[in-house]
Order: sequence, then structure tokens, then C-alpha cells
Amino acid sequence: MTMRPRMLGMLTLCGLLLVCAACSAQEALEGADATGAPDATAQRFAEANRLYVEGDYAGARALYLELVEQGYHTLPVYYNLGNACAQLGDAGLAVLYYRRALLIAPRHADTRFNLAHVTAHLAYQPPLVVRGWGRVLLEWLWARVSVGELLAAALCLYWLTAVAGAVWLHTRRRRACAVLVVLGLCLLAAAGLAWGQWHAEYASGAAVITNDTRLLSGPGGNFEALAEIGQGAEVRLLQTQGRYHEIRTQGGGRGWVEADDFALISPYAGR
Repeated sequence: MTMRPRMLGMLTLCGLLLVCAACSAQEALEGADATGAPDATAQRFAEANRLYVEGDYAGARALYLELVEQGYHTLPVYYNLGNACAQLGDAGLAVLYYRRALLIAPRHADTRFNLAHVTAHLAYQPPLVVRGWGRVLLEWLWARVSVGELLAAALCLYWLTAVAGAVWLHTRRRRACAVLVVLGLCLLAAAGLAWGQWHAEYASGAAVITNDTRLLSGPGGNFEALAEIGQGAEVRLLQTQGRYHEIRTQGGGRGWVEADDFALISPYAGR
């Protein structure tokens, strides 16, 4: 028995979509030079590094930011940009850029260490929240695997599932059916993890970049201030009304802040 043409076409289309998604994530998160002049970009990056070594952290930060604005989203740029902001005492932006570096390379040891050092010295420390073992395991995994890697795993599992499905349709053997079920479940798990990480960290993750940010009870300056959160606090964006955004803090609190008080961690979110 052979696969029906319509089924084969659907599998091929879904596979191509997964390929496009994986390639897009890889290009976006590892960074592509949008300047069209790699030599000039490398020179600017080297100049920024020189200024940093000489102690001109403000000048180095300005050059790193120019590279980001030109589309140069890479681990070295965001890591060094975070270092420059930390040296200037701008903890909010340091957390933001370290987090962007970790989106690209979640297992980069130096970035993880520097982020932990900065957050440990923040004036605002979120209250401890007891999380279930499932949530702890999920966050542990997300901290070590990128969306691009999860999509690549889902892509491989997809084609293995397609092959197993074709074998089962041809042979109708129980073992082939069992393999098909296991691969299908693994595929769903990988795709679900990728979607969950994108939704939780890429699409809505944000860092507070101003001091003494007021958490308001509604979308407007006339609403009551519920609390204050300091720069460097990591939050989740829930919804937007005009220039006000509802966020959720790490401690579970919710409120509204102005657009200038925070920045989305993913440089591509909201575009």
C-alpha cells in the first residue's frame, strides 16, 4: 500500500513550513549582518571593543548600539553591550542585553554568570514564589535550549514520523504503529516546547529599564500606583492600551506601566 498523493502533499507542505520556521529562527537569533559590508562591520565591532578595553564604556555602548540598529544581532554584540551597560551602572539595560544574548546562546556560561551577578545586586528583588516541579523542569529546559534548536528537533521528528507513518501504511505492522505513536508524541512535545518558549520568553518577555517604575492599577497616569519596581526586573507583557502596557511581575503581581519603562527582550517581538 502506498501513501495517497494528497496525504503526501500535506506532509511535504508541513515539512517545508517547519524548514522555513527553523531557518528563520536560526537566522534571526544567530544574527545576520544587514549592512552588506562585513569588513566595515567587523571594524566597527573591533573599535567598540577597543573603547571598552580603554574604559570608554559610553563610547563602546554607542558603537554596539549602532551595530544592533544596523541589524547585527549576534551573541558577541549583545554580550559586550550588556557588559558596557553594567560598567555604566545601567542594570536595566544590562539585564535586557544579557537576556538577548541568551536567546541566541542559552548555554553561554559567561553571559549566564554576568546576568546572575547583575541581578543579584539589583535594588528590586522579586519575592520568592513556590513553583511546581513541572514548571521548574520546564524553565530549566528553556534556560538551556533555544527555540531554533527545538524547531530543528521538531523538524527531524516530523520527517521520522512521516517515514514511520509511510512504513505503517505499507505494512500495517504493530511495531511500526508503536514507533509511529512514540515519534508523534515526541514531535508534539518538541513543537509544544518551542511554542511555549516563544510565547513566554520571545513574544512577551520584557525587562524594566527605568528606576522606580510605578505599577498602576489601570492604563493611565491618573490610576492608583499599586507598587514600584526597579530597573532590571523581568516581567511579562500581557496586553496593550495606547502607550500603557499591562505586565505581570515575577512575583505574580499585575499592573500597568508606560511604554518607556520597559523593553521587550526579543529584538524581533512586536515587529
